[in-house]
Amino acid sequence: MNETIRWLHLTDLHVGMADQDWLWPRMPIKFREDLKRIYDKADPWDLVLFTGDLVQKGTEYARLDEILDEIWGWFGEMGCDPKLLTVPGNHDLEWRNPKQSSVKLLEQWAQDPDVPEGFWNEAEGEYRQVIDEALANYSKWWKDTPPEAEQRASWTTPG
Repeated sequence: MNETIRWLHLTDLHVGMADQDWLWPRMPIKFREDLKRIYDKADPWDLVLFTGDLVQKGTEYARLDEILDEIWGWFGEMGCDPKLLTVPGNHDLEWRNPKQSSVKLLEQWAQDPDVPEGFWNEAEGEYRQVIDEALANYSKWWKDTPPEAEQRASWTTPG
């Protein structure tokens, strides 16, 4: 039994950022070469950790799927089939009403100890509801789109 887990960490793709349309078409060749160079040293990855800011505004998940499909195609050509684990970042949220008082208070998380206390201790509270709403697009994407559901680390699915 192999007890080694090999992982690749990616972050901050920001799909949909203004004026970025030109960037990805120029990046794949270099990015693919870099992945191959790392792969040749690391062997097949078991897991890809993608932490934060997959998209720019919490709405660009269809384009993100296209890019991930392309990357997973490269993985297949290299001979690996890693699972995907994502952690949403602040750009992966879509605030329904950014002027809502609970959103404004959540922005004071570090300055006001009542905010994290309320978030963690009130499972049905307003802070949790606002975060659930803000993560709705991310949660739907995670559940419904490629890489296929069996490719995803199932224990990470948002609740």
